[in-house]
Amino acid sequence: MSVDFYIESPLNPLNRLPSKVSASLTQMLLVSLLLLGPGHALAQYKSSFTVLKEHIRVDVKADGSNRYQMERVIRIDTPTGVEKEGEQRFGYVGSLETVEILEAYTFLNACGRVDANDSLHLIAV
Repeated sequence: MSVDFYIESPLNPLNRLPSKVSASLTQMLLVSLLLLGPGHALAQYKSSFTVLKEHIRVDVKADGSNRYQMERVIRIDTPTGVEKEGEQRFGYVGSLETVEILEAYTFLNACGRVDANDSLHLIAV
């Protein structure tokens, strides 16, 4: 035996339909939205930069002194990446630490490697 009844609720837009029909329509709408909606509505994400390599080495001596060495290779993929990663900064305590920049350069597709010690770049320590 089956009984059809109506759900009287202002929150249910299908309140004039029997609950069985209402439930099946709701399920079909949800399935349709899940299958069709997200794939067509979202744009593809593109990273603004990519970290190709990051190597950190810390050597600690018996007297407590240490040497911290970092190597990082970043590929800039979009103009936003230039804003985010075009300038690299790091902090240190000048009275306690010394900093030595061993190498800094930019690689451009058009002209290859450009050392950062030229007039286009500023290295401040």
